[in-house]
Amino acid sequence: MEMLDVQYKKEARHALALMLGYIIVFQAVASFSWRLFSSISTAMSSGIPYYLGVAAGLLVIFIGTSKIDQRAIWQQIRTIPRKPTARTIVTLLALIMLANMFFGIWSNLVEHIFQVFGLTTRAQLETASANGKDSLSMIIYVTVVAPIFEEFIFRGYLLHYFSKYSQKLAVFVTAFFFGIYHMNIAQTPFAFCLGLLLAYTALTYGLWWSIFVHFCNNAFGQVVSILAVHWGGAVNAVSSMFMLVMAVGGLVFLIRHASQIKSWLQANVIPPHYLTWSLLNWPAGVAYVLCVISIVMGLDRI
Repeated sequence: MEMLDVQYKKEARHALALMLGYIIVFQAVASFSWRLFSSISTAMSSGIPYYLGVAAGLLVIFIGTSKIDQRAIWQQIRTIPRKPTARTIVTLLALIMLANMFFGIWSNLVEHIFQVFGLTTRAQLETASANGKDSLSMIIYVTVVAPIFEEFIFRGYLLHYFSKYSQKLAVFVTAFFFGIYHMNIAQTPFAFCLGLLLAYTALTYGLWWSIFVHFCNNAFGQVVSILAVHWGGAVNAVSSMFMLVMAVGGLVFLIRHASQIKSWLQANVIPPHYLTWSLLNWPAGVAYVLCVISIVMGLDRI
């Protein structure tokens, strides 16, 4: 048992260190590229820095991952445990809308709290919900590129390491660091909730279905914003009603299946101390510091 514990701590640190490397390299390359392309028109360049950041970050993970793990991760990506039914897909989308409703409530609550102290989180909120306001390359990044590669990193790479020890551990840890990865006080809690759903989807139905769910989440806001430019309030009213109906459906599903969810949680036991070892190590600590710095720097005075 002690040997297994030592192995877990080593693998957890290694996996999180590579995730941290991805975050740092992605941010550094994207920031440098943004300055480099700042002289080019926004329509031509707004998404390019992110493409370059993703490519550089993935190179870090590829170099730091052993050949054995690369093959195992690739096999995991290709595997489809079982195909979801149409009803399951609708349920997943309903849960996405429920998470988005939570995002709206949370972001407004946080904004009101900070306003009491003369601060605002509007810049972070705009970053988290910037839909349909950028170039075509940025829209493609948000709706297609980000879902594919974020799923590969968090539900492919990270999930591979942690699911060997406990599925519940893998779901929670990957969702937790998916939230930290966004480094945004408005978006981080929402990303955590979304990460729970995406991790469960990847484990149950395969990575390609978690990519599809992620795509639907990102594309919904983009499509609504683009249509709202032409049809204004009518589109916002219809989309809000659609989101509310779907969110209620998601909430009803959670209530009706609460006992099954509880049974799944009880059946998937996390070994003693594994969660603590996952969240309290040096790569995680550096990620927390970067997240806090990003949040603080994103605050503005009213």
